[in-house]
Amino acid sequence: MYLIKKNVLFSLALLLISCSGDDSPNEILEVPVPELYFSFKANNDTSESENWIIIHNENGELLDYKSFEENDYLEFKTQNPLLTDNISITLFTYSKINGNKLHAITTTTGVDKGSIWDDENKPITEGATDVLIGSFNFALTNFHKIEWLNISNENGEMGGGLSGSENGSVWTYSDSDYTLYEKNNYMFTIVENNLDSKYYYLQDIQDGDNISLDYSEFKLFDSYLNINIPINSSYLMVLLGFEDYQDYFDGNGYMLSQIFPFNNDDVNQNPIRIGYLDRLNKYMTQFSVYFDNYTYNYKKYGAKPNEIIVPDNSTFSITNNSVQNFEFTTNVNFIKYTSYWSYNTGTWNSDWVENVWKVESPTNLYHNIGNLPDEIFQLHQQLDVNSLEYFRTDFTLSPEENVIFK
Repeated sequence: MYLIKKNVLFSLALLLISCSGDDSPNEILEVPVPELYFSFKANNDTSESENWIIIHNENGELLDYKSFEENDYLEFKTQNPLLTDNISITLFTYSKINGNKLHAITTTTGVDKGSIWDDENKPITEGATDVLIGSFNFALTNFHKIEWLNISNENGEMGGGLSGSENGSVWTYSDSDYTLYEKNNYMFTIVENNLDSKYYYLQDIQDGDNISLDYSEFKLFDSYLNINIPINSSYLMVLLGFEDYQDYFDGNGYMLSQIFPFNNDDVNQNPIRIGYLDRLNKYMTQFSVYFDNYTYNYKKYGAKPNEIIVPDNSTFSITNNSVQNFEFTTNVNFIKYTSYWSYNTGTWNSDWVENVWKVESPTNLYHNIGNLPDEIFQLHQQLDVNSLEYFRTDFTLSPEENVIFK
């Protein structure tokens, strides 16, 4: 009995000793888990190019880089204490076509840690084709002098040579053998000096028709968009209207308005008045104003804009024009900006080498871009980022608006 008790006590002592050290079986050692901080899906065709993705932290310190091919899915993980909440993503592409070498670099700063990117480019919808079915003749009578006449069907503006004759203050315009397409409903729109634009919608034109339209038959548009034009500027205005069943495409649509800089003085309107129709719900409104040192662009797909206000007296001054430490001041109220640098050498289709670096940034007035990895320079001896020259900055004001300084 004593022996049994003695053995029990000895066993308990061993158990206590084995549980008292640092290697306690009850203690769970934590193994650090790398943080997934960026994911990238490569969907674009890479068969004719070499492609890399490079990641820096917000201070320009290199975190990682990898080459990729089409359909690759890359995950970037790290335990590196240099990881910051915002990172910069750089895509490097090298391609060679007909002896021409292109090194294209695109950097996006201010990317949130944990982001997932997909580099798929959305396909551009092609414009609808139309079948030529004949021609027609038309005459426009009792008009004031027309500064601009647009003739189009739903698939776009039609070409033709218009001649005019004057009888006092009254004009007659005519054209023969005007092209007629299968989509045979045509929109006629006119812009006159210092007068509202007007339209006439002519339906079911047939091959060989002789059409005469009097000025009194043209109608005012259902509503107008007034745009004030700043002094000492010129402008471009294009308005396309689409049927509900049509896809947006810049080459298609009824041409409702088209005013080029070279005939701004002829139109002689301020504000200019751009006409819209209630029966159309889809438009492409494009408007550009050209100043001495910058350009304002507006482009919207959808309903009629509520207003377009051109920013006047915009200023932009660069204090550091390098790619890595670009810095500037401006009075433009923007949501992001994109700046461009380039350097080219050689002869086209012979030994041409082009280097382009584009940087997209949020609202910071400066950015800090890290260097490319040495491996990329070793693979591409003609890549020259030290000779890059700044040439342009685009400020995005809204999804529809930007201002370009060159």
